[in-house]
Amino acid sequence: MFHLPGLLGIRRKAIFGELLRARVEITLCTVSVFGDTFRPQFVGHGRMTLKHQPTFLFSGGGTGGHLLPGVATANELRRRFPESRVLFVGSERVIEQRVLQNHGFEQVAVPVQSIIKIRTNPLQFLRGNIRAWEQAQRLLREKSPNVVIGLGGVASLPVVLAASRLGIPVVLLEQNIIIGRANRWLCRSAHTVCCSFPETLRNLPPRTRAIVTGNPVRREIAEHHGQCRSDSSKTLLVLGGSQGAQGVNRRTVRAVSDLRRELADWTIVHQTGDRDVDEVRREYERLAVRYEVRPFFDDMEGLYSRATFVISRAGATTLAELACTGIPAILIPYPKSVRDHQLLNARYFERSGAAQIVCESQDVTADSSVITRHIRECFIDGSRLHNMSQSMRRCAQADATESVAEVITSCLPFDLRTTPRNGQVRRFDSAQAVEESLSRTSSENASPRSAKLRNQP
Repeated sequence: MFHLPGLLGIRRKAIFGELLRARVEITLCTVSVFGDTFRPQFVGHGRMTLKHQPTFLFSGGGTGGHLLPGVATANELRRRFPESRVLFVGSERVIEQRVLQNHGFEQVAVPVQSIIKIRTNPLQFLRGNIRAWEQAQRLLREKSPNVVIGLGGVASLPVVLAASRLGIPVVLLEQNIIIGRANRWLCRSAHTVCCSFPETLRNLPPRTRAIVTGNPVRREIAEHHGQCRSDSSKTLLVLGGSQGAQGVNRRTVRAVSDLRRELADWTIVHQTGDRDVDEVRREYERLAVRYEVRPFFDDMEGLYSRATFVISRAGATTLAELACTGIPAILIPYPKSVRDHQLLNARYFERSGAAQIVCESQDVTADSSVITRHIRECFIDGSRLHNMSQSMRRCAQADATESVAEVITSCLPFDLRTTPRNGQVRRFDSAQAVEESLSRTSSENASPRSAKLRNQP
């Protein structure tokens, strides 16, 4: 409390300074109008300060497929708002720490429990995630983010639920054709769900606000779209995902053994994951082929610029990057992916003529024979790789990162959409454009009933 007689004798500037220095716990709430829906927005909690730059909080991860679209979007938001603060909240997995450290982002881990624990130890699952939710609420009150971006995965659950309760706008990124379990649970509380495929709209629950933006990829990879590829480098790139894939490793090594003569002047670049790296190196040494083998590659841009052909899992983020770079592929979907989402992702590219699918079976020899046949057919027909490359490029949505950034920017208070750039004032007022795109996407890609439901408040 201030002593009124004392304050009356102080000059006006001193009064203002005293007010700014006072530790006053406040919660400012505003109400934004988006269509016919009124949503409270959590703006600040803590000291009374004048906030001129936004804070963005990304939640989720667990795999590179979930995390890398968030990294691409965070970099784009930093480019638009150079003084903004970006924070990632996720699990304690090493892959998350490695990726975020390489890109210079701050990370906070919450003790979230895997969804597998529901069956094996439901009490531990409940206790751990309640603790994670309480920690997420404390973190949100402390950091005061303007927007929370959910990246999918169970690690996003406690933060997005806490943000929804506090009235913070939530934007969800869905990378796959089939919406993931975490995003399905959370999508009704989201301001907008950004989808990578038009088919995803038909799989969303009613009354979900959704827009097709494409899957964000890093700017240095998206810039490959439209560039001519060099035919001089003969490189077979093998990607088992950010954590490797034993099924891909075994089948590829067997296929390379069958193709030793055809691949004599090629280089095999193989991302194996930690478990198989030594075994794969020994096999390539025995086969006397040129190779580069690592558990994990950080410089994907350089690898994509060299690659002639790819053997890969069918994770949505890898596919988005391959589309931007125009690299034809043999796709081996992970057979245990939730609701076969990798197989459905792969079929989208196969129908477009950009890739061929090899479904993983119990017979490694038979699967590797199919891979060998597909590669030999590409060698025999010289135009086949070129046609697949062109089809792959047509699948790309190279502006996906900018589209997602526009959706996030539309959630900001109007005064925070203005940011100085090179001495000029640039205003991001995309709310109307996003609203129009939401309505258009719903009417074009959904059934009449679901489109009507999806746009109801």
